[in-house]
Amino acid sequence: MQLIHLRSLAAGLALVALTVAPIAAVQAHEATPGQLHIAVQGTASATPDLAHLSAGVVAEAKTASEAMADQRDRMNRVLAAIRDAGVEDRDIQTSGINLSPIYTRNENRSSAPRIDGYRVTNRVNVTIRDLTKVGAGLDALVAAGANDIGQVSFGFSKQTELVEKARAAAIAELKKRHDFYVEVGGLELGGLVSLSEGGGHRPPQPMMYADRAESMKSSTPVAPGESEVSVSLNAVYQILD
Repeated sequence: MQLIHLRSLAAGLALVALTVAPIAAVQAHEATPGQLHIAVQGTASATPDLAHLSAGVVAEAKTASEAMADQRDRMNRVLAAIRDAGVEDRDIQTSGINLSPIYTRNENRSSAPRIDGYRVTNRVNVTIRDLTKVGAGLDALVAAGANDIGQVSFGFSKQTELVEKARAAAIAELKKRHDFYVEVGGLELGGLVSLSEGGGHRPPQPMMYADRAESMKSSTPVAPGESEVSVSLNAVYQILD
């Protein structure tokens, strides 16, 4: 008899829980104030004033010591050419030196491949602060013995100032969007609940400078174009009743 009574009591409690839970959920939902989420973006663009490139030497020889000696002589000439172009030591950084065997596989593939020589790669990252010298600098590197030129990218020496301009543009757009919802949308907005920021750097746009490229006909033509920095803001405002 007591077992039956306990089962009845448990069933009754479960029924009460099922009845009360939806009511509590509705009350919690009704107590949550409405919110308005606004996402805006501000941008600032300018012509880059820095160029970043990687250059290096790839040397091959029958022995590892011969390959190392070859790349050492050629890399010394490359570094001298970089410095002769007016690049300071602070803007020259070795990015990697690698020595690896060159394997030759037998035609019948019945035996393990044999080492037929060695390959050495030596690369440096270079920052050029005078963009008028980029094309001539690349030609000088190749003439000095560089046979591995990486991608040329552009940047800004005053990146912080450009980001500040983009941030100011984003804040102005946020205020404009806020006022629009108040004045046109008829919303009564409270204080700012949260604000988050993101951003990025867009690659150069296809806006080449023909006069600059024309002046570089005697060397490899390089055009920096125009790059853009963006700042995005995500704001949450409370909607008042």
